[in-house]
Amino acid sequence: MKFSLAISPVLALPSLAANTKEGNLRHLIQVPLNKAVIQCTPKNPCVECQGDCKSDGDCQGDLVCYKNFGRAKSDKDATVPGCVGLDFSKTDWCVSPTSSATEEVVAEQNFERQETSSSTSSNDSCSVDALSSQGMCDRPSGLRLIVNSCGDIVGPTVVERAMKESGQDISTYTDKETFSLAWAYMESLQPTNVLLVGDNVYNDYIANWGAGTHPYGNNLATILTDASVPFLQYHGYVTEEGFAGPIFYSYLELLKDKLQDGYLDNEAFLSLKASVNNAVHVTWDDHDYLTNDSSNPHYLRHEFRKAEIETLTGWDRNYFRFGPSHMGIERTWTQELRDNDGNPFLVRFIFLDEETTHQGGQGCTYYYNPESTTGFTPRLTKDSSAPCPDMDVIEDFDQEDQERVFFGDDQLNWFKEQLMKPADLTFVINGGPNFEIDYAYNSLSEFPAEKRKLIQLLRETGAEHVIFMAGDSHATYVTKTPNIVGYPLYTIVGSGLTQGLSYDRYIGYWGDISHRFLVAAGSTHNNNAAASFAEVQVLFDDDGALVRFTPHLRDGLEEGDGWGPWYKQTEGFDDEPWDAQYEIRVSDLEIASDWPRYHYDSSIEHKFVTETIYLKWANTTGPADEIEVTLTITNAKGETETFPLITGTNCGENFFGFCKDVYGAFTYNETKVGTYAPSKENQRICEHAGFVGDTIEWSLEENGEQVADGTTTLSFRNTVLVNSAGELEDLHFYGTQDANNSVKGESVGVPVNVILKEPELYGGFSVPVKGWDGEKFDNENVQTAYLAFLAAEAANATTADTTELQATYLSTYYPDLPQL
Repeated sequence: MKFSLAISPVLALPSLAANTKEGNLRHLIQVPLNKAVIQCTPKNPCVECQGDCKSDGDCQGDLVCYKNFGRAKSDKDATVPGCVGLDFSKTDWCVSPTSSATEEVVAEQNFERQETSSSTSSNDSCSVDALSSQGMCDRPSGLRLIVNSCGDIVGPTVVERAMKESGQDISTYTDKETFSLAWAYMESLQPTNVLLVGDNVYNDYIANWGAGTHPYGNNLATILTDASVPFLQYHGYVTEEGFAGPIFYSYLELLKDKLQDGYLDNEAFLSLKASVNNAVHVTWDDHDYLTNDSSNPHYLRHEFRKAEIETLTGWDRNYFRFGPSHMGIERTWTQELRDNDGNPFLVRFIFLDEETTHQGGQGCTYYYNPESTTGFTPRLTKDSSAPCPDMDVIEDFDQEDQERVFFGDDQLNWFKEQLMKPADLTFVINGGPNFEIDYAYNSLSEFPAEKRKLIQLLRETGAEHVIFMAGDSHATYVTKTPNIVGYPLYTIVGSGLTQGLSYDRYIGYWGDISHRFLVAAGSTHNNNAAASFAEVQVLFDDDGALVRFTPHLRDGLEEGDGWGPWYKQTEGFDDEPWDAQYEIRVSDLEIASDWPRYHYDSSIEHKFVTETIYLKWANTTGPADEIEVTLTITNAKGETETFPLITGTNCGENFFGFCKDVYGAFTYNETKVGTYAPSKENQRICEHAGFVGDTIEWSLEENGEQVADGTTTLSFRNTVLVNSAGELEDLHFYGTQDANNSVKGESVGVPVNVILKEPELYGGFSVPVKGWDGEKFDNENVQTAYLAFLAAEAANATTADTTELQATYLSTYYPDLPQL
């Protein structure tokens, strides 16, 4: 039995048709909206213009599930593509794919409308401070932005109860009071916009229940890209029908509850949101998208996106461009300011979405292996003799159609269109930093071909006055990257609302990740934890527009006892080699006169300075502490320069050179003026060496005497000159197998006996075990192997061997697994 949704008189979507650009859409055949009494499901799929659906699998044939992101407030917002009637509920509807494509057209129309308005509405001109105290205003004289990421909330309601039930303590670093004080402090700064740039909640804190009690979590969620469907089905990520399984739904429930605790039920956040007239803007990063450094496939992307947008932004869904198949949450808008002379100054914001599109795997396959304790062994290829290497970078720099993508061509093409639109200053925002060389955490640095495309895009548009913003890093700082677009390319990072480090601890803890191009940072000078975020102002003086960065911090108290009060840092410390507050003159962000004009002449060859040069050398002529080792390079121009090398800190005792640590960075434990910074020295070497594809001659000298030499063709990332301790390629591996334990050794995954004893997941979900009826397996061979395992377990104080049980179980119930 079905009933018809009460609707207004029949409409043919005149408002949509009137604004649709000719040729963008086919003529739409209108079908009345019809809400089913029973939920649409794969077993009971809904027809066109029928709801409520949760995913495309709930719709018949090739129909797709058109998602609503909040109760409509006008007739225009209540239209459903291809359907007759208005929907003022929160129903999600099955529609034809062609009709659903109108979502992007509607979004583009909203972008155009935004570009002709300033998102403000009253005073003719006002100062930054007056902007917040008097409400939003027409053509303000400046902006004050809050840039923030990496904030976890673990209480005090549903999440707290779950933690107590599992015996976990709530940290004073991440309780609700910490969030409330942060939002209240931000509001006291009288911002005009709040930019939440990812890791807005830590969605993996409860769903994996910690390493001791839950075997899934980060260990498997970080390797989804490389997993086969049977592997995902076995572990509870995907159902037998191919839809999202209980683990995905557990993560979704956690995301909703944390958003409720930290934001919707937080009066301080709601007050901040109201004070900026709803000008809260959002993208997501790894933790709120799924778990730490996770990647595709994501089987509940629509639902995660809906929860994030509805909770944090308050913006209509049509102000977002959802990308291919309506997946991403990228968006753009402009705000018009007035400079000191009353002239208009247009600021464009472009939010990108890396999590929806990027693929973080290294191309491993988890093969069925009867000799593995879990039944699964990771290998790059079937014939590989060793586990999957956790590689730094797959050197696909020259590949036009690379297998691994980050933003993807669709999003990059859209980004290019936005960059070519008028603006006096453009902020580009996404989850992680794009131009740091040694940043290993599912950032653009791991995707050379995509990075090349992004750099070429920036050059070919001729876009000037562009500044990037990001989060993810657990510290607040500014980098200034040369040699990319003809002017310094700045990245402002605001990160660490509850998961932060003082920058002096950040660089010592994670290695020399961001220090190569660092110009400013928030530091307590105490090498400790420090919550932080960035304040970014757009200001005007007699010389024109400038962007001012100011870090705000809270010092971590001793013994994990929460945080001290918030404060802003305007002065750096004399013995630290970076500033605190920093100003960027917008007029400095213009293409230099001697820079190639790619946007005028498409035949100009793009050249790229090699990013990193590795070498590891064991001295041969005496004790390491008694000799001087130097590297001499003659580049393709015939220019020769010599560089000193040091031992110990970077490559280990008695080795000279440049080597990665377990986090993919150059080790650097000192943060004082005048101390050795290997990444800065490496940058000098790279700039002298030349461009990708050039061949250089090099030699190593000990006390002036040559001891080694060679010729090397420069790669973008994986250039290795010499390795005294092994193969050349060993130097461009990360060591994160040991650091993060994602894919390590001969086994990956979880044995079936562990799944059987698994406690309920967050939200009350359980992982089903194929063939198990609650007491025994329905296959005699599997049941016999299971009983034998139980007997061995009872007879042995240590864990019994699961190899035979896994081999029998997987070969019986999952015969289609790829096999070694």
